Amino acid sequence: MAIKNKLEVFKHYLVVDQNDLPADRVTISIDSMDAFDNQLYIGTNEGMLLLYKIEDMKGRSTTNQVQLDFTTNRGDGRQFKAQLLHKNYFDLQQPKQKGASGRGHVTYIKVSPQINRAFVVIEGNLIVVHSQNLELRDLGQSMIKNVLSFCINEQSFQTPLEICIGLRNQISLYNFSLHPDQLQNTRDIALKNENPQSIALDAMTICAALVSPDMKTGRYSLIQTRHNPAQIQELCNIPKDEVSHPFVKRARNGNFFFNVGICQFTSTVGESKHVPILWEKNIKTSIFLFPYLVSANSSQVFIHSMLNQQEKQDFKFKDHRAICTSTRGDDIRVLLASEKAVYCLKSTGLQYQVEYLLDSRQVDEALQLAKVEHAFLKSRSTQATADSYLVKVKQRVGLLYLQGGDYQAACQQLLDGQMDPREIISLIPGLLLKGSSYEMVHKDCEIVRGRMDQETDQDLINKFKNFMITYLDAVRTEPVAFNLKEEIDTAVLGLLAQVHSKDLIPFIETRTTVNYEAGVSVLTKESCFYALGIFYSFNRETQKAIETWISIENGVTQDSSFPGFSFLMEYLSNLGYHELVMKYAKWALDCDQLKAVCIFTKRPPDEVQSEIISFENVLHLLSDYPFAKKVYL
Repeated sequence: MAIKNKLEVFKHYLVVDQNDLPADRVTISIDSMDAFDNQLYIGTNEGMLLLYKIEDMKGRSTTNQVQLDFTTNRGDGRQFKAQLLHKNYFDLQQPKQKGASGRGHVTYIKVSPQINRAFVVIEGNLIVVHSQNLELRDLGQSMIKNVLSFCINEQSFQTPLEICIGLRNQISLYNFSLHPDQLQNTRDIALKNENPQSIALDAMTICAALVSPDMKTGRYSLIQTRHNPAQIQELCNIPKDEVSHPFVKRARNGNFFFNVGICQFTSTVGESKHVPILWEKNIKTSIFLFPYLVSANSSQVFIHSMLNQQEKQDFKFKDHRAICTSTRGDDIRVLLASEKAVYCLKSTGLQYQVEYLLDSRQVDEALQLAKVEHAFLKSRSTQATADSYLVKVKQRVGLLYLQGGDYQAACQQLLDGQMDPREIISLIPGLLLKGSSYEMVHKDCEIVRGRMDQETDQDLINKFKNFMITYLDAVRTEPVAFNLKEEIDTAVLGLLAQVHSKDLIPFIETRTTVNYEAGVSVLTKESCFYALGIFYSFNRETQKAIETWISIENGVTQDSSFPGFSFLMEYLSNLGYHELVMKYAKWALDCDQLKAVCIFTKRPPDEVQSEIISFENVLHLLSDYPFAKKVYL
């Protein structure tokens, strides 16, 4: 087996081999099949139907399973056990079936489990059997002959069940009902010298491969049965090298796909909603199992992703005969038949695939696939379970973006993933509040922190810290940040101080939940003394604020962001704590009495007067500063 991508979308296992086929039929070979639940239906080249019960010997878990090559006949550790329940050989010359054309190949099998019936085409003759015992059902009429193609309306779950039959120069619609079993013709759609070699039905739209009788030309068309007469819309011509084996399949949600050398998609109104998939030449058939497309030619099987149109896996598979899906509860598998054996493609599981893609840093594709799994989980579990899964994936995606330096994408995914803000705060040592018991959870966070510890490029370090500021500021109002505002604001203050951001002062002036001790510590450590004074002031430590700014003005500490002496004078002129005003006015007057006098001349007009800064007391203070006194008077 050759795999182009290390990611295994499917593991493959032997289900039925030659030893499981009837021993009395030496020349028997598989022509067609269908499956539902644990029942497998096989049609042979000798007009025989076989019904098997398939048992998964090791359950749904894909761990510790023995995977057999497609060339293996039998061996120890076999994943599936096949038990032949019923077999029926149909001699179509029996009297009930007047006009039959004889025994031969079983070219189509389609099971409708809801009504316990299977529709079978043998050498061009349509018959109906009971799906539990393969007994032929009497339709009370001559059978439908010369069937070229066949499908059922998969949106019909109960009777009457609508079936679509391709005949020479014609497509016919029938309703099948029970009690008694009966096929009633409801519509015949005439075709002008064209044969429907392959058809698919979605509600009232048929997609068909219409081929000339000489098999030299053909076209894919949509047929709208809601109109009378039916409207035929040509989609495209069938390439010459594909005319001998065209096929049309129903995808989902009102879409079809067909082979024109590439896989082309169309909606029921003729619009292409999916990007075409470039697959190998001579594809004989394909099946849709979202988000993957499984296709086969005469020697290989290919798996393509619908999310990015890329081939994800391939393996050798000779003598392909049939393909179908098997559904049991939430477990959907692909079955492949060769001439003498049937194999199962069992999904490794979308969650496993997402983890693999994340581990290999294929982040965008992992996120796409996780969203598909989220939709599946919603349908088979609860909204809470589905959301919890997607949140965890988005957290890891965000951290991987972070490792790659894509800060914008990282921020968005971490917000969508409701990442605990403390996990991000932990990326820079010393930002968590003193005494915090929080411990880092994500291994990817440990990788990021390790890299930042070793980083020497200050520009890169500052970019990283600016990302943290952006994220923490955005997450502050999210539910995950409930009761964490002190931790967040304190961390943001520290980061703003470390990068000496121009937003530091506005931040201090608007956030009241910063831890006081941590704020003082980090502002002091980062020499943000002007901001430290502002922080003191907003925490009603006015004297400490003034002392901090005076220290800068006197040259004891250095801070280029400090606005200067005039800022301090304006602060004192608006200060209502008059004892401090008089205390520091003398220092100001000693520095520059003409500038300092504004402390008294520019008082707020609505200020409550006090004896401390009365006219007499100010004059007394200014008695040693004649220039200031003159201005004051």
